[in-house]
Amino acid sequence: MVFSPFNWRNVQQFLMVEAMRFAVDEINNSSNILPNITLGYQLLDNCSMEENFHSILHLLSDTEVDVLYVWHDPSKYLPTALAIIGPGDSTAATAIMGLPSWYWVPVIDFFDSVQMLANKRLYPSYFCTVPSTLEQTRAILRLMQRFSWTWVAIVGSSTDYGQESMQLFLDMSATYGVCVPYLHTITTSPQDTMRILAEIMAVNVTVIFAEDTVVESFFQVAVNQSIEGKVWVASNTWSVSTRVAAVSGILKTGTVLGIAVKERPMPGFEEYLSKKFQSPAPHTGSNGLMTSCMGLTAKQILSYTGTRVSYGVYAAVHAASEALNLALGCKPNLCERKRIYPWQVLNAMKTMNFSISNVTGDPNRQELVESEYDIITWHATAQLPSVTIVGHYSRRRGLKLNKTLIGWGTIGQQVEWGRMGVLCHERVQYEALTGVPLPFQEPFSVCSEECSLTARKERGSQKCCFQCIPCAPGMFTNKSNPYTCQSCNVNEWWNPFEQRCLKREVEFLRWSDPAAMLLTCVSWLAVILTLGIIVLFLWYQDTPVVKATGGRMSLVMLVCLTVAYVNISLYIGKPFNLVCLIRHPIYAITSSICLSCMAVKSFQLVCIFKLARRLPSAYNYWAHHSGPVLTIVGFTVVDIIIQVTHCILTHPKATVDTSSFPDLILLNCSHSLQLLDIFYKTLLSLLAFLLAYLSKDLPPSYSEVRCIAFSALIFLVGWGFYLTVHVLELGRLSSVLKVLSILLSLLGITAGYFLPRCYIILIQPERNTATFFQNMIHEYTMGS
Repeated sequence: MVFSPFNWRNVQQFLMVEAMRFAVDEINNSSNILPNITLGYQLLDNCSMEENFHSILHLLSDTEVDVLYVWHDPSKYLPTALAIIGPGDSTAATAIMGLPSWYWVPVIDFFDSVQMLANKRLYPSYFCTVPSTLEQTRAILRLMQRFSWTWVAIVGSSTDYGQESMQLFLDMSATYGVCVPYLHTITTSPQDTMRILAEIMAVNVTVIFAEDTVVESFFQVAVNQSIEGKVWVASNTWSVSTRVAAVSGILKTGTVLGIAVKERPMPGFEEYLSKKFQSPAPHTGSNGLMTSCMGLTAKQILSYTGTRVSYGVYAAVHAASEALNLALGCKPNLCERKRIYPWQVLNAMKTMNFSISNVTGDPNRQELVESEYDIITWHATAQLPSVTIVGHYSRRRGLKLNKTLIGWGTIGQQVEWGRMGVLCHERVQYEALTGVPLPFQEPFSVCSEECSLTARKERGSQKCCFQCIPCAPGMFTNKSNPYTCQSCNVNEWWNPFEQRCLKREVEFLRWSDPAAMLLTCVSWLAVILTLGIIVLFLWYQDTPVVKATGGRMSLVMLVCLTVAYVNISLYIGKPFNLVCLIRHPIYAITSSICLSCMAVKSFQLVCIFKLARRLPSAYNYWAHHSGPVLTIVGFTVVDIIIQVTHCILTHPKATVDTSSFPDLILLNCSHSLQLLDIFYKTLLSLLAFLLAYLSKDLPPSYSEVRCIAFSALIFLVGWGFYLTVHVLELGRLSSVLKVLSILLSLLGITAGYFLPRCYIILIQPERNTATFFQNMIHEYTMGS
């Protein structure tokens, strides 16, 4: 077995080598995998493309003569290595992968897996123990989405990994609502880096897809340029790199937030490293320990780097060993020694159910370990920045994030605190004085601030850039179409405080409403009162008071009042077409009859006391030829014609009013008062009042005209109130006030005209005699 990506450029490379050795030792000491077979390996450098080709040609050469043969059918060809782990560099992998695939030698990558290599037709022998760039890009875009970062820059290395990752991000960004105004390829050239930094400083968030050597150079320039307060989103290739973390002052540039292959356990690895550190250091020519050579202990190294990258190597060695074990047909404690070919190992790798540390993969998708990431951030410590896990991402479970674990900025740095412009040193002073810790507000990175729900977007130069145009009152936008204002459904209304559509309340005067219950009780009490007066008047119909009140005419008025009081119930409850058709005409006609009767009675009194001596024949002719009855019928017929004509022309019916109030649906009647109806009713009430007023100087003990004047005046007030309420639509209150105005006008007639007569009949019977009335008239006549 061969390991092929190593050079001594940083501690991580050292851990990769040790992880490979640890896995090999673990397998060679195992009785379950390759028993009685010793696993061997070679370490080859990949410091240049030439070295990569030299290494791969050596690994694919004949085991005996170190010559690479070209076979038409390589199934019987036996190269030096049965499996290759590496090279750990995407550009090298894509350049050399054609050769192992031709000879059916499985290659297991453990560092960065570009999407190009997932093509099974071109690279049938490729496998990996890390997620592909596609899954990594999806994880980063989900992270952008979670923080609502829609305006981000992308930089990447010139390698296949960097270029493919940037292109994937660009292609998928629109799906996640992310815009990319700046896209640059970075190198180790300080001049190019300064130019790129000058451009991307217009955004707050930059995603970097590059290897740690390039990123190290990039941040050295960023620190020298005094870049501050930015967010750097790290790809898996450098998110836990000790080489990048060692750049002096890197956290002054802002917050490092990134993704890293999920930390998985490697039982016994720390103890294995500790034993290595206690052994004499190789190639030193002395007995010095490795601890002094490295300057770090095993525990310190693992605390900085973890086992994320080294686990990929560890899993790759185990996967290759499992496949070899399956190809050899090994049994527990027994494994037959026989010739084995690479294609047999390759087939076994495609069909085996590989699982390590309770983690399974999908060899059919070329992934030997499930695609899972840790979301990490860097925090300042005494030496290198420490890595803190703040969330997780997997293809199956999506993104889970704990934002409270992220420290946006570092104490002592001039990092802007959110949008409030509070600097870190001011923050420290505030916390020292108050003792109250203040969390850093998460950064924002947008081209344009989000519009409120009551404003629509107007597109700018890019999708993420727009202007906010206020919507008309009562209109709003939604997430599916933020560019068009819309209104709520007809049965909903827009609540500006809760910023959402709420169900509109259906409004009408319900029977259960306290006001409705009170008005109903009053109206039915009035019905009982009116019926009582009818009984009283019938009992005393031959007395002077009843005859003076109008006799049979008064009974007609009382019947009309009773009908009008009962009609009040039609104004309560959910309206329907028949109710809307009859309720106002009933009130209008009955009140007209009452007013007509009072007007005729007033005219009679004027004639008796004022005109009888001047025009005796005219009054007698009118009185003895059914003049009062015909007058009342005439007034009533005119009103009936007005009401019938109005009903035919307007068709009163139950309506649903959705325009008067934004939050209510009013159920009412479509009845609209005509000017003729208003004029006629006003004329009758004024006529009754004026005729009664002309008789104001009648005998003081004869209060008939005063009662008529008072009743007509109260009716006029109630009628005016009714008209005002009808014009001013007040929802349910409108129905209450209408009923109240009708009650006022009817009670004015009942209380003002009839109750004084009842008082005389019941309380002062001595005034209810013919002698009393004759004496009163005689005194008035003699006095005038």
